[in-house]
Amino acid sequence: MPGEPITDQNIEWLPACQRAISLLSGDIARLPMRLVREDAKGGRIEQFGPTSHLLKSQPTQALHSFAWRRHIVRQYLVHGNAVCYIQKSNADTVLQLLPLDSGSVRIEYDGAEPRYIHQQLGSLAPSEVLHFRMPGGTTGLWGDGLIDTGREALKQLRSQQRVAASVAANTVQPRVVLKHPGKLSEQMALAAKAKFSSTFSGAGSGGVVLLQDGMSVETLNVKMTDLDFLATCNWSIAEVSRLSGVPVSMLSEHSKSTFSNVAELNRSYLDTCLASHLAMISSEIENKLLRNRSLEFDTTVLTKGTLTDQVTAWSLAVDRGVLTRNEMRTRLGLNPIEGLDQPILRLDTAEVDEDEDEEPTDAA
Repeated sequence: MPGEPITDQNIEWLPACQRAISLLSGDIARLPMRLVREDAKGGRIEQFGPTSHLLKSQPTQALHSFAWRRHIVRQYLVHGNAVCYIQKSNADTVLQLLPLDSGSVRIEYDGAEPRYIHQQLGSLAPSEVLHFRMPGGTTGLWGDGLIDTGREALKQLRSQQRVAASVAANTVQPRVVLKHPGKLSEQMALAAKAKFSSTFSGAGSGGVVLLQDGMSVETLNVKMTDLDFLATCNWSIAEVSRLSGVPVSMLSEHSKSTFSNVAELNRSYLDTCLASHLAMISSEIENKLLRNRSLEFDTTVLTKGTLTDQVTAWSLAVDRGVLTRNEMRTRLGLNPIEGLDQPILRLDTAEVDEDEDEEPTDAA
């Protein structure tokens, strides 16, 4: 199908693509994360140290954590792959996670082991890079991005966008037809056209033109409604939704959204789309950087609901002894208060000692 090829430079000219890329990259970048280790009792204890600081604060000298995460997500969404070079010191300490241009990296096999070939860095082992990828390819090592999977569909959307822009630009300018019942000479036709144009063209134009000999004026225009422009826009949003996995409702198409179902839509977006991206990112980082530790993303910020919903949910957790009152205050963004660090134990849920069930006996 003829049309303008979709590239890294123009893919975000498509509003639905820009929204999908911005939403996914921004949400993954803003989620709080932590490194945890499981203790002997199965509890999860947050771990602090150089690697934690690197991931949560400054992965590179030029990019802080939010910008770094947003960049790598955009890279693998568009191109299918985002590769970062793990720069280490002589003491094997990770110094930076440098993003590499995906176009400058390729995979070759050295026997059974894949090697990453970079134009400047040369041959790199898999342990020397973080490779975040979309699904694709025959081996699963090299992903396919929107430019690959949506090559034809996005090209068609771009063509429709250009047609709509052209029609919109022309329909705001009135087009008229001067009609005459007879046959005018070329000289008379040009004179009538020039007179009409000089009167009604340009800034501040307007006036009266006397039409003689049965001449009339008809308006000639193309209406956007005749082109089903809104239907085309909705179809383009649905097409990008199918390509990216982002629900249609999250691409600013709110025809089926209501105030009461926003939280459910967010939960659906998290479960059906965002969760797989988070699992892929955490798995790659755990495999290459973490030893016996896990990387967790806190997704509660996406499904927390209104303040009333939060207070109701956390109050129930406090009432059942799951959280302390200060833990609830922390989740609501409030400072702790002294004396509220002990869990509440309701009388109707407290464990009863067997001796308390026995009837008291009278002394002999």
